Amino acid sequence: MIKQQVEAALWAYSYRLALSYLGVMLVLWGLHAWFYEYDDTDPPGGRSGLIIRTDALTGCQYLTTTRGGLTPRVDRHGAPLCAQKDTP
Repeated sequence: MIKQQVEAALWAYSYRLALSYLGVMLVLWGLHAWFYEYDDTDPPGGRSGLIIRTDALTGCQYLTTTRGGLTPRVDRHGAPLCAQKDTP
């Protein structure tokens, strides 16, 4: 009798824990989708999968993906996109 009650209590706890975990994951996914910033590599209504990285020292931009790899970001003339440095 007690064994059945313990098993039922453990099942109910596991069920509530799984639902809580699912609820937290859904909230986090919703917040990520709501606040995710788009950049100019993205097509209208979607994501390109590219991430823009900027070198802190040179100001040059690079493109990377979540799978790795790094390539310089260039303009339509093939020149690297780098921030203009103000010279005193």
